[in-house]
Amino acid sequence: MQGDEQVLDLRSARGNTPTASPGLMGYLKFMTRIEHARTERTSVGQALMRGRLSIRARALQLWCYAMVLEALEEAIEEGGLATYGRVWEPSMEKRSALDRDLGELASELRSIPAPVASAAAEVGRRLMLDRSSPARLLGWLYVFEGSTLGAEFLAERMSASDGRGMNYYRVYGSKTRVQWEAFVVRMCRWVPITVAGQVVAGAISAFTGVRVLFDAIDRSVAVQRLDAEGSADPLELTADG
Repeated sequence: MQGDEQVLDLRSARGNTPTASPGLMGYLKFMTRIEHARTERTSVGQALMRGRLSIRARALQLWCYAMVLEALEEAIEEGGLATYGRVWEPSMEKRSALDRDLGELASELRSIPAPVASAAAEVGRRLMLDRSSPARLLGWLYVFEGSTLGAEFLAERMSASDGRGMNYYRVYGSKTRVQWEAFVVRMCRWVPITVAGQVVAGAISAFTGVRVLFDAIDRSVAVQRLDAEGSADPLELTADG
């Protein structure tokens, strides 16, 4: 372990000024790959990727995300990431898109199942614990920012059946890749790789929180959208693909 610490110590010899960390994002991707795969293998994750998520489940997912991202963005705006310069930019704000989605899906949100509300509260508490550490907070930001990469593709699939609640999925529109690449540059510029372990811990906490939300939704409502014949697409009945 001590050898690893020496490899990851890229601080300037002239003090505590962090150097740029071009390997940071690759390290984060590698260290969270299992968490990412586990999240995709959930019933909600599978339905999302195949464009088969029911409108009720989509509404609950977006409601949960609104709760989490409101807390995350408030923590950031209150200076939670000030340690790391300009990693956060106002253009990354997603609450307004989620607010529009919740308005469009209001008829699906007249009641929130108790397991979903409880899960959202649990994830909120998890985030509150992590917000005391700027590096762990970065991990949450990394997970939710990264989730935008496939969002436009998912929106194309899901909007074919019901176009409501697509603002979050299309939050960056055609600039999704540009936004992500700019985020990568800022992370590598402002975040020293010496805190990579803490960022990974925050990201794992975020992935775990997303699975808590997905599992609660799966227990509460029908996740799979029904086809024209009134049955779930057989391909989507196997969670592992």
